[in-house]
Amino acid sequence: MNKYAPLLFLLLSCWVKTGNIMVTPGIYAGTIVHGNFSGNIEIELIKDTVAWRGYYTHYAENAIHIPFQELMVKDDTVRCLLKGDTYTLDFRCHYEKNEVSLVGQLRVDSITVPFRLMNKAQEKNPVFTQEAVEFNSNNNIIYGSIWKPGHPNGHAIIVLTSSGNWDRNASSGLCQYFALNGYTSFHYDKRGTGNTKGNWVNTGMDTLVQDDQNAIRFFAEHTGIPLSQTGITGSSQGATKIPEILNSISELPYGIMVSCPGSSLLESDLNFWKNRNLPSIPSDEQAAAISLQRKAFMAYAGQIPYRELKQAFEENQDKTWFPLLEYAGENDGTDSKLLYSPLTFLEKCSRPLLIIQGLDDEIIPSNSMEIIVSAVKKAGNTQYDLIKFPETNHAMQYTGPSDFPYMRQLQPAYLPAMLDWIKKLK
Repeated sequence: MNKYAPLLFLLLSCWVKTGNIMVTPGIYAGTIVHGNFSGNIEIELIKDTVAWRGYYTHYAENAIHIPFQELMVKDDTVRCLLKGDTYTLDFRCHYEKNEVSLVGQLRVDSITVPFRLMNKAQEKNPVFTQEAVEFNSNNNIIYGSIWKPGHPNGHAIIVLTSSGNWDRNASSGLCQYFALNGYTSFHYDKRGTGNTKGNWVNTGMDTLVQDDQNAIRFFAEHTGIPLSQTGITGSSQGATKIPEILNSISELPYGIMVSCPGSSLLESDLNFWKNRNLPSIPSDEQAAAISLQRKAFMAYAGQIPYRELKQAFEENQDKTWFPLLEYAGENDGTDSKLLYSPLTFLEKCSRPLLIIQGLDDEIIPSNSMEIIVSAVKKAGNTQYDLIKFPETNHAMQYTGPSDFPYMRQLQPAYLPAMLDWIKKLK
């Protein structure tokens, strides 16, 4: 395992020591800077009748509300520890009452980084506020958050849901960035995540797209911001839905597609499998392994019967690469989302598009942007811009040399590039 891979946090009980309570509970936020690394983090301290609890958040790594394994609060001193496989993040700080802040050092191996985290609740003129909302979609209540800038510019951006089991917290950093720059932003749980009921695994793409459409219409009615001043953005599976939604809601002015596969989701998943496993498979057997893995995905997508997959497995179970195959059992049912592709919708999309891809994307096919452009041209659409970021992965994280390799950071040019493009449209 790479020493500098993101931490695998163990969800252990907090060890707490308390003395005279002088620290104000709350969420403390700030920026860690060391050399070419910069990352926004949050430490939340909670005091109940028994003990203190603490949580760590770093949106760039999708580390959301991770419990500290050790938390010590005594008088005006706070120490928080997060233990990974090969190193520990050791936050040592003291509480400054006048500023309601935590000031101290983050220690990892031989590196010491100073920091100052401010209590968000004590901001006299907050740069944005958050409103919890809920709306109905296909007889299901979906929960979301609207981020309101202190100085709104009258425009808005909505973040579509993506793949996997992430709730809306995964896009909080993005929403906050837009709010900091004057844009009212909105994100919401995918059904079956967060507090929203449902089962996203067994939900078809048609229903998920309808949830996005209902979210967009709810937002416009709730905030009064016209759809004509509201853009949409999404990453990965979220990006694939953008062309269909733009085609169905004509008032929306633009879409930003991040890490979008130029293929079906099935082919994108297969590409990810190839990138992870082909180096371990003899070159003369790779084609057979790819073919069988594709069949496994096709069976899960409902394209072929499981009995056909079972027969193919029986014929290849003696192969050295057989344990590398990924497959669902017949009792797991099927997932038609794998067959979804943005291409047919792109061929009819006439709205402005920004298409962003990282050159170190480990998931989508490497020629995705070129395929997407070909589809856009079939629509006669010339209102598109392309950005390829070197040393950037599927999650838009920077993969180049880092002076602080214990945390991942976003590609520094990623968020400003989106903002600049939107401003040019306005």
